[in-house]
Amino acid sequence: MMRDIQTEADITLLVATFYKAVDNDALLAPAFTEVVPVDWDTHLPRMVQFWATILFRTPGYRGDPHLKHALLHRQMPLTRDHFTHWVALFSTTVDQLFAGERAEFAKKSAAQMGRGLAHNILGGVEVFNPEL
Repeated sequence: MMRDIQTEADITLLVATFYKAVDNDALLAPAFTEVVPVDWDTHLPRMVQFWATILFRTPGYRGDPHLKHALLHRQMPLTRDHFTHWVALFSTTVDQLFAGERAEFAKKSAAQMGRGLAHNILGGVEVFNPEL
């Protein structure tokens, strides 16, 4: 039986597994490898901080995901498919590793973020409504 997300080490596992999948994904990888090459040694710890802030309410993350994605959109136009695919891949990764209340909260939070980013970047269009 899988356990719920309980520690920062769990978040580290989730983030590392998710971004490994992103790095191998035909739709999402170009944003990270070609358009805005990411320094994974810097990015992954920031994403662990981000998700620790979301899931455990711990301080530490500083940044503006909306601005980062808006700047990316200027270089590589993002579409509905980018956002829906990101959410689906994140949810699949959570489901592969964890089960429980916090895991469900992580998936719902990712869906809300995807909707919010898509709404802001794609001009207020209702982009998707994942079933979570």
